[in-house]
Amino acid sequence: MDLIMATRNQNDSSLRGFLDVNEAAKYLGLSPKTIRRWARLKKINGLKLGSRGDWRFTKEELHKVFKKLGGVDNA
Repeated sequence: MDLIMATRNQNDSSLRGFLDVNEAAKYLGLSPKTIRRWARLKKINGLKLGSRGDWRFTKEELHKVFKKLGGVDNA
């Protein structure tokens, strides 16, 4: 998934299954600031929404990053 600018309402049902910056940070054990920086630097692929530029990420993408960070894959 490449960086995409979306103008949809952030509560749109099509965004179910996506995590926001705080949820992604908790999932990876990183700070929200790091998640935003990595998204901006394209180290994490995500969706950038609306004029505020809020980020959303799939669990699949975060899992890839988790494995790169040395996380154990129990799947």
